[in-house]
Amino acid sequence: MYNEPMENKTEEKYDADKSGSKSSGTDSFKDVDNLQVKDIEYTKSKLDELKDKQVFNPVTKPWQLRQNKILNLKIEKNLIYKYRGKILGEPTKIINIIGDGNCLYRSLSYWITGTEDHHLKIRNLIAEVVKSNENIEKYVGGKNKLLQYLEKNIENDGVWGTDVEIFAAAFLLKTSIYVYSTVTNKWQIFNKYMDLKKKVMRNEKCIYLRNINNVHYDVVMDV
Repeated sequence: MYNEPMENKTEEKYDADKSGSKSSGTDSFKDVDNLQVKDIEYTKSKLDELKDKQVFNPVTKPWQLRQNKILNLKIEKNLIYKYRGKILGEPTKIINIIGDGNCLYRSLSYWITGTEDHHLKIRNLIAEVVKSNENIEKYVGGKNKLLQYLEKNIENDGVWGTDVEIFAAAFLLKTSIYVYSTVTNKWQIFNKYMDLKKKVMRNEKCIYLRNINNVHYDVVMDV
């Protein structure tokens, strides 16, 4: 009986192994490529998701210096923050503001000067914006309603500030203002353009307030 030479079988086995190894290696590379593509797609989707998230990016010392010069005020305390750019979640650090009906203006005074003491001047400056801004006049329903609003609200010391004054403050300071409501547990943005549809840029430095039960404002220092 004829026996096939051993060396031929060895060569055939070697060729088969080599062929199999080559096929397996190609499949491995394909798997790696697929994983990389999936990783890139996942990362892109996460970045797109974060792109639309609001962030905590409070105003800085240069902003304080500029505002105090423009408004003829004096900085009593520089505001310093350890962390910026965090996703805008629930407030975690609050500066409690005196609740005497001037809390909105006290809160804004704190952001600008580091103290509540200049709230009356802030109220008067905001009143001037409310009186003269056409967008606010439209917002409250016309000139007659604006005059009634001024007489009843903003010009009287101790009367609460509303969304009208917050818009006016954003316009006055050329700085968008975020307000966290304890009623809805959500942030509302009052942008400096007085346009509810216009988004705030992620790198824009803003003011952050907390509104408790629609009756009181505090300063938000961290989230």
